Amino acid sequence: MSYDREWAEAYLKQAEEDLKAAKILQLAAPSVFCMLMQMTFEKAAKAILLRKKELQLETAVKSHSAASRLIRILKEHRKFLPLTDNGKHYLWKDVLPIVVELERAQPSLAKKGMPILEYPWEDKQGNVLCPASSFPMNARLSGARTTAPRLLKFATLLLSDIKRFL
Repeated sequence: MSYDREWAEAYLKQAEEDLKAAKILQLAAPSVFCMLMQMTFEKAAKAILLRKKELQLETAVKSHSAASRLIRILKEHRKFLPLTDNGKHYLWKDVLPIVVELERAQPSLAKKGMPILEYPWEDKQGNVLCPASSFPMNARLSGARTTAPRLLKFATLLLSDIKRFL
């Protein structure tokens, strides 16, 4: 087994654990759900990019922009997008921007004054805000009739496809 493959499999395994936790917390803690979903997509991206040798291990360990890179690749090459599940066809136009938005809120990538996952932040007016009460996606992703179930479905299919590739 190659060194890259071992790292890719380890990242994928942790992405699956993050996704399990996100499924449990979805309705109870929307801001933590968002954080776990961001972590799921980031680790999934690192797994596939490491395996395809499009990302160096040193970069994977230090960088937090892999999910944005993977989404760009998925948009450009639709054949890699998990479009079906048990013969049912899915369109993911509503989900992909959310993945990018979550990635941009990752603490090391968030711009000054913008919402941050995990930690309080100061907005452009000088107000100190907390993800639990002020993360903009909380309302959109909490509840059974929101985009959250589609985001979870997309992540599940994506991880499944990556697992087959590895």
